[in-house]
Amino acid sequence: MSMFWRKLWADSRALARQTIALNVLIGLGVLLFVGLQEAYQNLTGTYNRIYEMGRLADASALFDVGPESLAHKAATVPRVTAAMGRVVRDGAIIQRGRKRERVMARFVGVPRGSPPPINDVLIIEGRRIANGREAVLEQQFARENGYRLGDRVKCLYKLSEREFTVVGLAVSPEYIYPVPSKYELWVMPGTFGVVFIDEDQARDWLGVGRGITELHCLTERGFEAEVLAKLQGIAHAYGVDTAFVQDDQPSKRLLSLDQQGFAQMSIFFPVLFLGAAGLSLYGALSRIVRLQITVIGTLRASGFARGSIMLQYVLQGGLVAGLGALPGVALGHWMGAWMTGMYADVLKLPLRLTPLHWDTLLTGVALALGTGLAAAWLPARSAARLAPAVAMRGDMEHPHGRVGGLLVGWTEWLRIMYRIPLRGVFRKASRTIIAMAGIAGGVCIIITTFGMYVSTMDAIDEYLTRSRKYEIDVAFNHPDGFPFARAASHALGGRAASPTASVPVRVTTSWGVGDVTLTGLQRGQTMLRQHALSGGTFDVRPGAIWLPKQLARRLHVETGDPVRVEWVRSTRRNPLRTTMQVAGVVDVSMGATAYGEIGDVRRSLVDAAYPHGGYGASIACDPSRTEAIRHCLERSDDVAFVSTTSDVRRQIDQQMGLMFVFIGILLSFGMILAGAVLRGISVVSLPERTRELAALRSLGFTARATAGLAALELALLAALGLIVGMPLGVKLNDLFMASYTTETMSFRSILPWWVFAATVLIVYALVAYSAYRAKRQLSRMDLAQATKARE
Repeated sequence: MSMFWRKLWADSRALARQTIALNVLIGLGVLLFVGLQEAYQNLTGTYNRIYEMGRLADASALFDVGPESLAHKAATVPRVTAAMGRVVRDGAIIQRGRKRERVMARFVGVPRGSPPPINDVLIIEGRRIANGREAVLEQQFARENGYRLGDRVKCLYKLSEREFTVVGLAVSPEYIYPVPSKYELWVMPGTFGVVFIDEDQARDWLGVGRGITELHCLTERGFEAEVLAKLQGIAHAYGVDTAFVQDDQPSKRLLSLDQQGFAQMSIFFPVLFLGAAGLSLYGALSRIVRLQITVIGTLRASGFARGSIMLQYVLQGGLVAGLGALPGVALGHWMGAWMTGMYADVLKLPLRLTPLHWDTLLTGVALALGTGLAAAWLPARSAARLAPAVAMRGDMEHPHGRVGGLLVGWTEWLRIMYRIPLRGVFRKASRTIIAMAGIAGGVCIIITTFGMYVSTMDAIDEYLTRSRKYEIDVAFNHPDGFPFARAASHALGGRAASPTASVPVRVTTSWGVGDVTLTGLQRGQTMLRQHALSGGTFDVRPGAIWLPKQLARRLHVETGDPVRVEWVRSTRRNPLRTTMQVAGVVDVSMGATAYGEIGDVRRSLVDAAYPHGGYGASIACDPSRTEAIRHCLERSDDVAFVSTTSDVRRQIDQQMGLMFVFIGILLSFGMILAGAVLRGISVVSLPERTRELAALRSLGFTARATAGLAALELALLAALGLIVGMPLGVKLNDLFMASYTTETMSFRSILPWWVFAATVLIVYALVAYSAYRAKRQLSRMDLAQATKARE
């Protein structure tokens, strides 16, 4: 082995334990990048495969009822490759003897015996329907409610019942996340069932004759929006409820928001790890250069060119980075596959794709090598520029620098117990900056992770507890169901009941248009205690509307402004619109609901839109009476659907399970980052001050007292890192939470005092551990050899 390569290997061994710490930091950065990015790619590939197999529509328009000829018109639109009309209506499933006796249902008409050309289902158990008495169930709903092949499912639509035999369980590309519409916040696998029945049976039972209620098209790539505009024009006369391209399809949109988190975290967190690793590697190589000044001088005098010296130290950084990148890539690929599997299990997907994404793996390695080479550049350049004669004498610049020298001189006035730790902080400004940056990076991750948890839990608490002062939501089959619900709830111990009415509307201002659900409430009601953005709780009044803050900001409206409120299915033939005054803005983190006075909302919109308007009630009761009241309501044909706070909480908990796992992982990684930096500084600091510490031991200082001085230095560095990292973490948390803002969600960036207290405790627990390891190292010190050390 040539001298060049022997020296490269020897220097790597000289870094010893610090090399391991650097390998860990670089490896974790690569692991996070590869794992999160591959999880994003795997899930995207899995979903896209299901979309392709099911031929998910590229453009869709949903309306009341239109003629079948609309599908033929759609097929003639330029850039359309296939078009299909179908019948879809919402109703209920009656489940006597099961935990939920009545749940929401969607009935979808499909051809018998053959797949539809668009929006097909993937049969994972059983077969397709062969006659009008059979049905296929969406598999998540079926498993949540215990349906098996051969079971009978009782379906209800407008007081008309039909029973079907379950012959298949299927995954639908439209309901990978089973949500009824874009207005829904939560996945509803147990309370929302999709039933695929024979299309002829559907036309007869659902009362649409030879009409259709939905129009779907496949298009040439890149022309989805253009085709959608044409579809809306074709179906406009029939009251378009909603229209969307594939990316805005409700289930796919929710999945995309979920995946967005992986994409953001795959950049945000690895940058912090690799940045800290780069700074630590820079400090370690700078120390090697200082120790090897005479060796560098000898090599230069022996004929080594500056380029060779520089190349050796640059390759040193690349070697350390490469040794960390390889396990990081391998573990990152495993992590990506593991997270993909977790999601596939939760969604009960029939397939999961976890290939090797060579572009991601190579990018991870390139990021690590780039970090190592960039960190080594300045130390290598310094080594190459040393003059041979000067370097052979071992001459160095002032070890502390100008500012460091002044600060070290100031410490001469302090007692030795404070002088030694402060000198350790001031003597190497570069090392102090590196320590601060590394600790600050760990603090940023810890604060951002805690902030993600707190903000999410605050939004959930606001939705379920602070604003929702009732236990049961009821939806009726007709406008006159409230008296029964009120009587039933009072008879079974309910405290109060309040009627509601709702309808999807389009709010229009000069700045734009936004879709929300307009809900009518009684004046003075106390069931829903939403807070106004201006402070206090809101109350409704006729002619006025309260808008959610996300929509109000987008439409640039203020209190007192007039807005046009129009039923989403309003047409020229059936115009249904009114003008309302903005009463205020509701400060909600989650939801796309506007509020008005119930009598006004019913007169102007809901009653005229019936049967497409919704009528319901909120019932407050003791939680122990919830199930009894719910079962009583579910047995009535006046009731379409019953939802309880515990049902919503259960759905939220199921969705939040994966998030809690990620929070735990990210919090652990933040602690590892701060701990690795502190440990690396400890490993470097002790050898640099071997003579000083050995002299103290010779003068009678115990290993504990000497370790205490080293611990105090680490504590000071930790304090500097916290001072820098905490405000930076607050700012990054604000940016991170803002990135999740959508039309239905706007998380508040909340960081209570305990987040900062916990962060300080975590960092100083890591300081204590590093001090303990330093004490063990000092207790084994050979004083005779240590007092002869150069540094």
